[in-house]
Amino acid sequence: MGKCYNVVLDSNYVYVAGAIAGNSSNQFWVNWDGLMPDVPYKVTFSFITSTEVAVDVSLMGLMVNLGCNDTYVYRSNATMTTSNFLGFLELKDSGTTHYYMANQTTNPAIYIPSRPCVNQIMVQLTNGIDNTSYYSTPQVNAYVLTLHFESE
Repeated sequence: MGKCYNVVLDSNYVYVAGAIAGNSSNQFWVNWDGLMPDVPYKVTFSFITSTEVAVDVSLMGLMVNLGCNDTYVYRSNATMTTSNFLGFLELKDSGTTHYYMANQTTNPAIYIPSRPCVNQIMVQLTNGIDNTSYYSTPQVNAYVLTLHFESE
């Protein structure tokens, strides 16, 4: 196991306010040069929302522009394209409490050839793997995303 770095993004502290309703698209500023060396990384994540989620779907996608990841999406015209897709978020429902979550084992890891080079990170909650359909409902009032980077 290599050296690990955790980057915690809290939707209450965004760099630029979300352009889409309900925190579906937020931008965060991260100084990658000051955090970690420029080497390849295995990336996993954990995610949780507040319990004030208005529920109308059971699954949503998480997109983050880490750059140069190894995620490919099959499109309807039989082509494969790269994607910012990191994984799915599960709806947890215990009667009156509803929230979305993912832990480090919910989705497979991705690999990036170097630390992210774009300091402005966009976190988007989407309708599956379609990175153009953002959720305005359910309203996700607050979330915490922890990106876990492990060097080789």
